[in-house]
Amino acid sequence: MKTAIVCAHIDDELLSCSGIISKTNPDDLVIVYTSISEYFDLDGKQHRSRNEAISERDASIKILCGKVTPTLLDLYYPTKEVPYNSEIIEKLDKIFRMFEIELVYTHSPSDTHSDHANTGRAVFTAARRVPNLFVFEPVFPAKSIDLYHINAYIDISNTFDKKIKALKAQTSQYKKYGNKWLESVECLGRLRGIESGFKYAEGFSVIRQRMII
Repeated sequence: MKTAIVCAHIDDELLSCSGIISKTNPDDLVIVYTSISEYFDLDGKQHRSRNEAISERDASIKILCGKVTPTLLDLYYPTKEVPYNSEIIEKLDKIFRMFEIELVYTHSPSDTHSDHANTGRAVFTAARRVPNLFVFEPVFPAKSIDLYHINAYIDISNTFDKKIKALKAQTSQYKKYGNKWLESVECLGRLRGIESGFKYAEGFSVIRQRMII
């Protein structure tokens, strides 16, 4: 099935969808990043440059996928300024049609990070003709303003070590958040695993799913 993961920043896809990336044929997977993923704090200090983000992405995706990588696309909106407007909707709509996408994973529109929320809102509109739409779970430090209903799980027990290794390859983010970042991933993975009968799992909210009987 032709699948797209649409996220705001490089590392969002790793936190929430490493299992999807590891288990999907790279030829059938498109990952879209809406922002350029560089980051400056409120004092103007740069914690990650665009070049660092790309280098870290390449390293992480290689860990998850090996030599054959999925299609990686960037929309190049400034970090913290991802919009929700007709322009981004049309860009995403074009990607979904061009690659004949049948399944999309994205942020919740109720995510507390504005880049995440606007990405999710844009995808919900652009993916109106896509038969399968799933929302992935916010992971620390992201949160949701709504109660998050997990009703689908993927077993990542055999790929969890890869997920942690891929996150450690995000050296700028690991430096920024420290071990608490990885501990939150471990705890959430175990919780979703317990709920679903696996050792580790990633959880999703099904917005729309085509059933074939």
